[in-house]
Amino acid sequence: METITTKQKPKRVFGILFMILGSFFLFNPDVMVIDFLPDAIGYILILFGIRRLIDFNAKIAKARKLLFRCLLVGALQLFSIWLLFVFLSDYERPAMTLIATMLVVAGNALFGILGFKSLFEGLEKLSSQASDDAFMLSSKKEGKRSEVDRIKYLTYALLITRAVFAILPEISSLSWDEYTRVSPLFEHVSAMRFLSFIPPLILGIIWLVKSIRFWVRTGRDEPVMDYIDRRYHEEFEHDEGLAVHHAFSSGFVAFEIGTVFLLPVFIDGKNYLPSFLALVFFTIGVIYTRKFLGGKKLLLLSLSLFSVLSVAALAIQYWYFGQFSMSDIDLYLRIDETAASFLWLIRLTALLESAAALFFLFALYKSYISIIDNYTGLTISEHSEPEFMQRRVLETQKRMKKKLILPFALGGGTILLYAVFFLVFVNYPWFSLLSTIVGLAFAFDHYMVLGSLMEAIERKYYINE
Repeated sequence: METITTKQKPKRVFGILFMILGSFFLFNPDVMVIDFLPDAIGYILILFGIRRLIDFNAKIAKARKLLFRCLLVGALQLFSIWLLFVFLSDYERPAMTLIATMLVVAGNALFGILGFKSLFEGLEKLSSQASDDAFMLSSKKEGKRSEVDRIKYLTYALLITRAVFAILPEISSLSWDEYTRVSPLFEHVSAMRFLSFIPPLILGIIWLVKSIRFWVRTGRDEPVMDYIDRRYHEEFEHDEGLAVHHAFSSGFVAFEIGTVFLLPVFIDGKNYLPSFLALVFFTIGVIYTRKFLGGKKLLLLSLSLFSVLSVAALAIQYWYFGQFSMSDIDLYLRIDETAASFLWLIRLTALLESAAALFFLFALYKSYISIIDNYTGLTISEHSEPEFMQRRVLETQKRMKKKLILPFALGGGTILLYAVFFLVFVNYPWFSLLSTIVGLAFAFDHYMVLGSLMEAIERKYYINE
């Protein structure tokens, strides 16, 4: 038997370094919805650190789902920053800032507390299985709180403190008097935000120091780390079914969020949900499923073209409607000469972006077809069944392929409506409503199809049976 030298020793299954790096993005307070070190990046790093542990026990698997929701809240937070400071006027901003801050801090606190609770409890269970003298369990025998309990409760305190002190200054906007247009409290909101920044920052620094110490000492706990490595390599590393399931379960979530951000929401010539936000999540989905996705080159090519053209189109549209309003464009009576001289640029970039989006949808459709062909086919036992069983499975695959037609047709319709808006500038409420309805139908039907695909993948690999 070949011995493993120090240089040959494989990397640890538990990504301790990612847990430490993730902590650096979670300790800082929020000011309104502004997070100078985005939580979304921190949760991505933490999820990457525990990605190979989710099959060890149900607690860690649950933690992954909850922390993924924290990632979504972090993405919503980034979007709300863009919305508040790009679209809203100074008059509208205070009330909307209060609403956005309440939603973000509530989501962060709720999913964060539940997610870290499940994570620490799952890790504690793993440590107890590995060794009675594990670092995480130290001090417990002496009747004191264990190390894992200490960091767990400190994390709760940090999340609650961040939420409370982020929302307190924004409540001052409720003192606005619509008749006198005076808000005694809101006039001092900047000072209140500064003072509210200090307590969570102090607690955050304490938490960061203790968190780094906790993860470093956990990584040095050789019996526990060796137990995790050994069990992973023996039970999970070569399980193709689990690898396929994890890749597609995460990737499909990202794909679905991407379709939601493809919704066109037109107000005064501006799209409140620009395509580049959708492309962020489509890229995450491709990264998760890259090992199993068919037609990957075509998909990456279309994604790259879509990304470049969507950013270019957005920049030109913002420049144009920063110079001219929709009232400058009257298709029935006259067209302002200055505004008309640049209309061709708006129309050209919108057409190119729409063409790239259709190309991307086609590539995504082909990738879904390859998933049906390769990962929803015959199970191992069905290969030994009579021919009629195999025919039944193939007929099921054909039905699943037919189900793909409707959502992708609706997606194509959503993109075409986007192109029509910029070609003829149909600036009517009914058109915006129609575009949103078609886009929502696309997102919903796409969600249903992805659910059917996951069920078929789980049936083939006996997941959850």
